[in-house]
Amino acid sequence: MSVKHTAFPDSQLNGSLDSTNNPHLISRIKYMQYGESFSKSLQQPIPENLSNLEKVGESSVVERYLKLNIFTLNYLNCHRRFWMSSRFVKIQPVFCMVVKPLKAVTKKQWAITLRIIDETNKSLECILDNALIIGLLGFTYEDCESAIAANDKVRLNMFRNRALGLYDIFKRLDLLMTIELSPKFNVIAIVHNISNLASALDLC
Repeated sequence: MSVKHTAFPDSQLNGSLDSTNNPHLISRIKYMQYGESFSKSLQQPIPENLSNLEKVGESSVVERYLKLNIFTLNYLNCHRRFWMSSRFVKIQPVFCMVVKPLKAVTKKQWAITLRIIDETNKSLECILDNALIIGLLGFTYEDCESAIAANDKVRLNMFRNRALGLYDIFKRLDLLMTIELSPKFNVIAIVHNISNLASALDLC
């Protein structure tokens, strides 16, 4: 946009600003002194190297996200019936509800049952793999059993706090899960890995 300057008589421009009683005239004179250089600075293009860096950063994140190969539950429900066997797929839930809390199903295995919902508003019931639960808790059933036998209240309190902290993970909105899904709808899905988008995209 071109800036149009107004010419003033020399008699108005030669006088001192302090002796001028017209504030409008003072502002116009100041604009004539500084307005042109300022308007030219606004017209300077964005440095090419900065623009390229922003574009490269955005495109690389998008490319990494697409390479995660995330499926929606709606898509999986429509296509899993045609599979020959179970598959490992990545999903991105927006809501996780604990259906059955942490418990020991045997003397060596933990179990947690979740119901997850994604952006397509489809739900899926699944259980967490025992190895995943141990990795998230930081202790096994045998560790808990030995602490009970020894009446080690310090360890038992630590195990309890870790178990409660496990439920906080399922409240996150940026979870990414790798599940084992069967073509048969009556076979419950198994969650083998849980991470978040920031970690998956190498942003942290």
